[in-house]
Amino acid sequence: MYKRRVKILFMGAVARKQTANLAAHELGAGWLEVATFADIPFIWADLIVTLDESALARLPAPPASTHHKYWAIDHATPADIRQRVLGMIGGLRMLARWMSVPEDKYRLGLL
Repeated sequence: MYKRRVKILFMGAVARKQTANLAAHELGAGWLEVATFADIPFIWADLIVTLDESALARLPAPPASTHHKYWAIDHATPADIRQRVLGMIGGLRMLARWMSVPEDKYRLGLL
């Protein structure tokens, strides 16, 4: 794991949001901390993921410390959403692995 679990807030239609939350809990328990209640302040999140156009339209400007991603998945299946969550977790794993490599070994191409 990287320094700590990434605090993530999914925004979108209830069914999509529930699917994304469930996938994040099941697949990324060691990597992601998912907001499970609706009135959480945006400042809490490291990452806000909007899941559809209506959520994107309702999103106020996030704080500077919070990243935002828009997944254009208006017609996605639950399997598509799970695949996106898996991709995000894969990116976190790659970042953690890269951060654990001593800099000189990485530069020399030994790893």
